[in-house]
Amino acid sequence: MKTVIMQPYMFPYLGYYQLIVACDVFISLDNVQYIERGWVNRNRILVQGRADYFTIPVKKSSRHFWINRRFVFEDERVLKKIERKLEYSYLKAPYYNEVSTIVRDVLYGGENNIARMAESSLKSIMSYLGIERTFLCASDLITDKDAVQLGGADKLIALAKKVGADTYINPIGGLELYSKDLFSAKGVSLFFCKPCLPAYDQGIEEFIPGLSIIDVLMFNSVDKVLKMMTCYELI
Repeated sequence: MKTVIMQPYMFPYLGYYQLIVACDVFISLDNVQYIERGWVNRNRILVQGRADYFTIPVKKSSRHFWINRRFVFEDERVLKKIERKLEYSYLKAPYYNEVSTIVRDVLYGGENNIARMAESSLKSIMSYLGIERTFLCASDLITDKDAVQLGGADKLIALAKKVGADTYINPIGGLELYSKDLFSAKGVSLFFCKPCLPAYDQGIEEFIPGLSIIDVLMFNSVDKVLKMMTCYELI
């Protein structure tokens, strides 16, 4: 069984979803440090022909640093602003109605924990595409003590074993961080996912890759996106 273990991101880019497609069990790594100005609570969309951020504001905290202990700053005006930005940017996109509904359902779904909201964004897209995967949270699998004491590779191996996985798939960036031999010695095969981001018509002259999945879905049918989801290589 194959697993992917990633911090939960808000409507991440296509390559993140390719990771989910490549595995059987996705584990949300919610018990690690929340990084300010990272990808947990924000991503990029196309605005007037350029990449621009949308951000879910998160409350400041002097005590709690983990992702699953950070909460959304509840201000409906901010969410409305995101809605208006999407409408301004994509109203004429062929799949605006379907995709904007997904985004609204996540934004107003009642989750005020940023980890849970980000996870909802992942699940909602997979559901829209008709792809079934098992989603779990690291905080439900290992204790707080282990989350603190285990190093990076050891934590990943422990989580993989918790769900009975014999294969762990990491983003391609992990090539410089993790050793296949180390994982193999612990009974887990390690692979790296090299994403492919096919170009598609964004209505602009020069294609901008790596935007939020929102952009991909706005301009492409479900069938076309499903084909994009398989454009990756495991090495």
